[in-house]
Amino acid sequence: RHALLAVQSYKPTELARQLNVSLPNAWGIVKAIVDLCLELPEGKYVIARDPAKPLLRLYSVPLNTFEQEDEEGDDAKTAEAGAAAGNQ
Repeated sequence: RHALLAVQSYKPTELARQLNVSLPNAWGIVKAIVDLCLELPEGKYVIARDPAKPLLRLYSVPLNTFEQEDEEGDDAKTAEAGAAAGNQ
């Protein structure tokens, strides 16, 4: 199972122009990244671009990464609801 955490949309021609590559090369890069990801074991990964180098890094992260913020937010809402119910 895969989940996207964030998406930034570009028209393919605009993205290729920003990357200074031809459109076929841009699609080749996307295909190479997707093929690499499909070979990885099931898990959670983050793709990050190195700002100082022409380099993408792929990091394996624990499965619960990015979920703690939601859980903490839910706990805070539950505590607030409980406090509000006790004040009635």
